[in-house]
Amino acid sequence: PIIPLRNEMRRIAAYARQVAAAPVICDLHAGNGFVGSLLAREGLKVIGVRDPNAKFNQIKDYYDRDCYELREQTIASIDFPFDVAFSCWMPAGKNYTPEIVKHQPKLIVFIHTKHANEETGEPQTGTPEAYIDLPERYQLIHEWGMTRPKDIFHEIWPDLTPSIEETRYIKGYADRGYQ
Repeated sequence: PIIPLRNEMRRIAAYARQVAAAPVICDLHAGNGFVGSLLAREGLKVIGVRDPNAKFNQIKDYYDRDCYELREQTIASIDFPFDVAFSCWMPAGKNYTPEIVKHQPKLIVFIHTKHANEETGEPQTGTPEAYIDLPERYQLIHEWGMTRPKDIFHEIWPDLTPSIEETRYIKGYADRGYQ
């Protein structure tokens, strides 16, 4: 749903390399591991964590095993050190930011949308405060948005389910000393 662009993965990788010589990135809502794999292909160590109780994607595993590691565990149970918290598409209606900051990452990268479910009104990703209510020591260092056009693939694949126009946002917060 987010159609990540290579230049965005490169930009996130460049930020990660500024906070550690050999950064370890934790892909916090790994889903099937696809987006984290794209980040790992930029030459970074990426470990995805997938909550064993979370709803699975239609394709359960869709990651590059040569460069990406996936572990079945919750954010609260993460037991390895990491430099960068990569929160891509936080589960709808959830705010995992307090659990994320407990791990004291040097950099937190969020990818989210402000779109809400038209039937329930629930945010499609996280909660609004999840992306702005961080402890004082974290400062927003960069933010950008990318709009996916309506029915983006219909010209080449007419049978594809229609899709809405949607803007996703990428935000990077650095901890004190890495800003």
